[in-house]
Formats: sequence, structure tokens, C-alpha cells
Amino acid sequence: MTKYFFAKKNKYKYSGNVVTLGKQDIGVTQKEIYDIANLPHSSIDKSITDEEYLRLLGFSKVDSLEYSTMDGATIAHDLNSPLPEELHGKFDWIIDGGTLEHCFNVKEFMTTMVKLLKPGGHILHMNPSQGSSNHGLFNFQPTFYYSFYGSNGFTSMECDLLEIHVQPKEIFTNKDVKGKVIPVKNYNNLAYFSGFPTYNAFHAVKPMGDTNKEVTIPIQEFYYRIFKEKEKVGGGMIADDLYKQIRGDVDENTVEGILKNAYWL
Repeated sequence: MTKYFFAKKNKYKYSGNVVTLGKQDIGVTQKEIYDIANLPHSSIDKSITDEEYLRLLGFSKVDSLEYSTMDGATIAHDLNSPLPEELHGKFDWIIDGGTLEHCFNVKEFMTTMVKLLKPGGHILHMNPSQGSSNHGLFNFQPTFYYSFYGSNGFTSMECDLLEIHVQPKEIFTNKDVKGKVIPVKNYNNLAYFSGFPTYNAFHAVKPMGDTNKEVTIPIQEFYYRIFKEKEKVGGGMIADDLYKQIRGDVDENTVEGILKNAYWL
């Protein structure tokens, strides 16, 4: 995951105040991070805190939101519950490094994501898509994020599948993990299946404007688009070519098309 964060550093331009969902354990040392980031360092190696790590990425202020503060989080809040008003519009960035899948009340969780961010703020989710059986309560798919954030006016939406090439029992202990980044579009029938543990890395930017706007709970985007097209023809059948395009029967959504832009970390 560290290689991914630094690979996106120039594009996302991390800055301002960030809140992580959960107090983060940093599984790499200072030297390893400096090597990944191509930063000069001494031969002395040591562990690094989450705050030091995030400041290296470019953030100026670091908070963490957790069920309680007993492990060092700065904000105590149950993400299954409504967000207190004093936390609305507080952060430039949210990093969900693997918390969404552990919260049963997904609707409230996602509503909180919108409310936590300042207008123009960024969110980055990193949650399991497949191969993490019983890790959390849920696995998520790209269309989940595209449907929700698109319905709420977010922009700069993009999703990468992070394919972890390691045995599942070694995923948190093997430091020689190879990661494959597979950019994907929002096709209903995503024509790709991996035999490796796979995570979503989804990024979006909150629109400028009224921070008190009611959060929209979406219909899955595929069905929403179909309903809208059928409305145009009075509820009748829509053209086959249009239906296939919405469904994802396009060259870009073949395995070859999906892997065309994949790269290794």
C-alpha cells in the first residue's frame, strides 16, 4: 500500500489536514519509506509513526478517527452512528485504509464521509473487493463507490484494483509482496476476476457548495441509467447498442482491455 500512496503523490498532491479512519499501524520502517520515495537518508533505520508517515506524503495536520481513543486516535466516534455536527466539513482529506468493511451501517458510514469533508476535499478508500473472506463484514465493488459518489456530485472519480500477489496468510507479513495496479472503469459487468486478494483503491473529490446538502442514497448506476433511458422512450425497449454500452459489452471491458493499462508497483 505504501508504494501505491507514493506512486499517486504527484497526481493527488496530498496536502492540508487529513483524517485516517482508524489509528494506522505503519508496517514499514523509515528507511523503507525513504527508499520508496527516493528521499536521502542515513543508514540508521527505525520505526515510523503514522503521523510521520503522513507528513512525508505531504499532509500538514494528521488526525485519526476510531471507535475510542484508547489506542491513540484523536477523535472517538462510532461510524455506525450519525456524525456530530462539530465534525462537519472539517477535513481536506479522508483516508479509509480498511475500515468501511468492518462497519455494519454502510449507509451511515458513507453519509459521514460526505459530511466530514470540506468542499473540494478528497477521499481515498482502500477496501477489499475479493479474496478477503471473513476479514470484514463486506466486500465492495467499484460500482458501489461510483454510484454513491457520482450521485452526490463528486468529481475526479477513479478506481484501481490492487491485486496483491502473495498467499493470503502472508498478506500482512511478507515484505516481498508484489502489487499489480489495474485501473478500471464503471462497467456493470466488470470482466475481470483475480485469484489473488484484491482491494479497491477509489478516489473522489467533494463538490464545492452547500455543505449541508442532503446526502443522496443511490440506485446502482447501471440500473439508474437504464431507467432514465427507458423513460425517454416511454418505458419501451432501448436500442441494443446503447444497452450493451451501459452494460459493459465494450472492448475496454474485456480482460485484455482491462489489463492494457495495468502496471506493477
